[in-house]
Amino acid sequence: MWKKIKFYFFIIAFFSMLIVPQLLYKITSNDKSAYNSENRILAEKPDFTLDTIRTYPRLYENYFNDHVAYKSKFIKFNQMANYYLFDIVENDKALLGDNDWLFFKDDYTLEDYQGVCRYTDEQVISIANEIIAVDEYYKSIGIKFVLFIAPNKESIYGENLPDKYAQFEDYTRADQIYKYLEDNSDVLVVSPKERLRELKEEYQLYYKYDTHWNDIGAYVSSNYLLKAMGMEEMSPLKNVNVYNDGEHIGDLATMLNLTSIFYKEPEVQLSEFSSVVVTNVYSKPHSIVFNKKYTSDVENDLKLYIVGDSFSAKLVEYMKYGFAESTVIHRTQYTPGLAESEMSNVVVCEVVERYIDQMANLSSIFIPTENGE
Repeated sequence: MWKKIKFYFFIIAFFSMLIVPQLLYKITSNDKSAYNSENRILAEKPDFTLDTIRTYPRLYENYFNDHVAYKSKFIKFNQMANYYLFDIVENDKALLGDNDWLFFKDDYTLEDYQGVCRYTDEQVISIANEIIAVDEYYKSIGIKFVLFIAPNKESIYGENLPDKYAQFEDYTRADQIYKYLEDNSDVLVVSPKERLRELKEEYQLYYKYDTHWNDIGAYVSSNYLLKAMGMEEMSPLKNVNVYNDGEHIGDLATMLNLTSIFYKEPEVQLSEFSSVVVTNVYSKPHSIVFNKKYTSDVENDLKLYIVGDSFSAKLVEYMKYGFAESTVIHRTQYTPGLAESEMSNVVVCEVVERYIDQMANLSSIFIPTENGE
């Protein structure tokens, strides 16, 4: 008797697990909180045809997993339970470290920090040759080229990572490229890593709940870059008014689905010390894509063009004070010849350490082909 009851119980439970989520999804289709709020493109419902008969089960499983009703709420509940009960929060994208610092896990960031992710000599030479080719191209047309390497947050605040991510050697893949270029070329390559480390006890330079530097980190890095380029630096940080203006919602908190816990982080601002007019602003809503141009009242006619990743967005906010005109564009939106068409004097290629792989095809990004493509 009991065996039959247990058998039917498990049968009912099994089918309930399959059917109930679907019913919930139908019932709550107009309830926005029922949707998956992960910051990525969700799988679309596949069409069942004879051509897709082999791949349909896998594709439908991906769709089903992405659209289970209240998935984000269940994930959030699990993460909050882990945080409050065990002081542990981690998924495949981010993790919680000491003192409530959040860190990025993807793109070999932690392996890079630990010093266990290395390029071969052949890879170093190949990437370096791409950078050298771009530098030589710009030299040939009278434009100054600079490779600027923004440090990963882990390179500055790695002491707050969990013990299981112990550092074996303080040497990243970007450091390999930097060292090779310094020893074997005349490319101006700049990294503010050591300068940021010097100041981190006095100032918080990166957001705790985000992968990026804050305005203080960007200001320090901009001054470091200006100095490396032989240009006049801005006022020393100690002479700049630093104040809080609102709160910042970090991308790492969003990745962990814990913005309800990790959200009270001040948005640091620095007082402006030059009149700047912003023109031709374009920024796609809810996207890392940006394309902005600034003009300033500085007493020169120099034009700056920055091509980079999301770290460039704040970098240009302070670099713009040293140039009559400054343009910043996301690397994915740049096409060869754009900087030249703006009559730029200086081209800065900014790359954060974790994206150093993207320098492997740098010449195709910057150097126009014979047919102009």
